[in-house]
Amino acid sequence: MRKVTVFRKGTARGTTPQVVAHRLYDEKGNLICAATVLEVQQDPGTSAVVPRKIVLAWEKEKMLLKMTIGDVRVAKELDAKQAEDLFQRKKLANLPSYDLARGTDSPSGVQRAGGIQRNP
Repeated sequence: MRKVTVFRKGTARGTTPQVVAHRLYDEKGNLICAATVLEVQQDPGTSAVVPRKIVLAWEKEKMLLKMTIGDVRVAKELDAKQAEDLFQRKKLANLPSYDLARGTDSPSGVQRAGGIQRNP
């Protein structure tokens, strides 16, 4: 697979994007999918440039998704309490905890059995 980032020649100004597209090709050079940025906007608080109009396309599936993102505000720096509230998994009362990457946090009493597997 190959990922290609397409840049505009020269300097982009205003709502014109500098990064025009991201494309993903398979090993044979066929386009799998593409994200094309048609227009950008600037966050007034941070001056960050973010996409406003985007087209997502999947060639084989003949699917196209056009998005317009309005009124974007880039998050400012979070203090430790805000970061904890937003990004830390909370323990839920009366429910066992489960991590999708590691499994249960505590033993459940059910364990994988050891043994020999034989093919018939």
